[in-house]
Amino acid sequence: ILSSGHTTASNILDTKDMADTKSNLPFEWNGGYSKDNRATATCYCGAVQMEFPTEGEGLVDTFICNCADCRKITASMFASNFIVTDESTKFIRGEDKLTKFAQSKTIATGNT
Repeated sequence: ILSSGHTTASNILDTKDMADTKSNLPFEWNGGYSKDNRATATCYCGAVQMEFPTEGEGLVDTFICNCADCRKITASMFASNFIVTDESTKFIRGEDKLTKFAQSKTIATGNT
């Protein structure tokens, strides 16, 4: 969560076809979704899941980035990113498991 009052996320997992798929992830899949102008995102281990807007007032911006940080974090040529307001973000589970994130401490700066 950024100090500017916005939350960012990258490479959200598409959960439409996950219902009948056996996962190798270390948690039981609990049916993420993308519907009614809202979607969910889960960290890889499954400890944190959040819901956020995909359209409307709470969605601040969407953008593609190919900076060194985004390429490194996603292990790809670019990242599909979005920014939503903190007020529009709802934690389904694991908010207490989050630490903090600072834009000034990025992979490119070496301050991870």
